[in-house]
Amino acid sequence: MGREAERIAPLTAYLSVIRDPRVERNKRYPLEEVIIITILAVIALAQGWEDIERYAKAKKDRLGRFLRLEHGIPPHDV
Repeated sequence: MGREAERIAPLTAYLSVIRDPRVERNKRYPLEEVIIITILAVIALAQGWEDIERYAKAKKDRLGRFLRLEHGIPPHDV
């Protein structure tokens, strides 16, 4: 586990206990990853789901240092 992943591990563990209300097809992307991406994108002034997806795609390499992103970047409708 990289240093950045170690630093964010407590936040990921905290978020992993949230009940996931999404439909099954959208559960391909872990809810804690979606929440973390959303928070970071909003801090970077994203103003909607499309902005959040664009942010995540632009920062994929950086996000991949501390998120698994096993199935890539979640689409805006996840």
